[in-house]
Amino acid sequence: MWRKEYGESFEDERWTNLRHYMDEATGKIGIAESRKELYSGRGYQRICYTSNVVFSDSPDTPLIRPITTMPSSHAYALPDEPILRLLRSDDHPYYFPPPLRFPEDVHPDNPDLLPRISDVPLQYYSTSATTFVDLFNSTTEGKQGLWLRVQSRQPRTPLYYPNYPKAGLLYPLLSDLLIAIKEMYQERICEWPPIHDQSKLSRDLDAIYKRLNPPNYLGVVNGTADERSIVYMTGSGENDNPRAAVLMSFDPAIKLLGLKGWRRESTATFKGFNKNTSKCSAWLGKKDRYCKRSIITANQKRKASLLQSITRNRIHDRDEAEELAGLYFCNGWHRSRGRYAISSLDRRKLLWTLLPGAADASEACWMWKAQPMYMDICLGVYLGT
Repeated sequence: MWRKEYGESFEDERWTNLRHYMDEATGKIGIAESRKELYSGRGYQRICYTSNVVFSDSPDTPLIRPITTMPSSHAYALPDEPILRLLRSDDHPYYFPPPLRFPEDVHPDNPDLLPRISDVPLQYYSTSATTFVDLFNSTTEGKQGLWLRVQSRQPRTPLYYPNYPKAGLLYPLLSDLLIAIKEMYQERICEWPPIHDQSKLSRDLDAIYKRLNPPNYLGVVNGTADERSIVYMTGSGENDNPRAAVLMSFDPAIKLLGLKGWRRESTATFKGFNKNTSKCSAWLGKKDRYCKRSIITANQKRKASLLQSITRNRIHDRDEAEELAGLYFCNGWHRSRGRYAISSLDRRKLLWTLLPGAADASEACWMWKAQPMYMDICLGVYLGT
């Protein structure tokens, strides 16, 4: 990357973010620099520049020229601009002309949507998706409201002359970089959740906000991001109080235990085992009864086999125990990843109830009794791919 000349534009250094990245298609290393700048006098906007890292074939050739080897005279003649009148005899300016930049390596965001930096506790540019990812904090009436805004771009159709006599022929891009970018790409802006006024939230959106803003863990927000996920901490942390860590993952390969399938908030819980063992053990609080859906014969046989195996062995497999807990609920509805899935806390409660009552199971289920090193507030959901 090149340090920008002030004659090209001025920068707001608070927004500068410089990092390496690897192109997932070619495997080559590149540099991405996102910065807020006053571009060509058109007002401040945020622009991300990308460039490839060029490695020298000869080990004796330095990649970066040391400052001591710079000639005392200018490598390029200084431009004829009024700012030169401020030069003094003891100044030693070094001028380098702005590099040639191509539209595919320059991504400006929408200047009309540029927020205050205090409203964006986390910002990231995804090079693989060519997308600005911003975590906003809209605090209203003392309520913390974290939400995402993403700005991506996609190539437009090839550039053709629309009118005769040149209709159908390709025409070259204009020399103005920003206009050329608008001709080549179309922007798409998405906000999630789509409604930010918490007084107008539906039940489902209110549940999402509670996951993004865990109750009793509000306050200072800081975090980080990469190409596949966002992680941030929220909470004041005063008086050694714990803070909540929130993970938002875009990678379908990440599968965490205990996540409920997201359709709508589940009201089913585990209150105890259904006396009818062929039926689901999910307790429906609103209806004050157990679920009436049946468990198929194959699952009942598998449940009996797993229960016998776990109670016979002093050390059992965690995956088998998780599978056993799921077999007490109906598939597709109250089982893990179901439409109204039972929470991970209720499944653990089922295992605590089930295993200590079996022969030699009190020692076998030690891993379920061990207290975790963190506090699970059981707000995880699986939104699908």
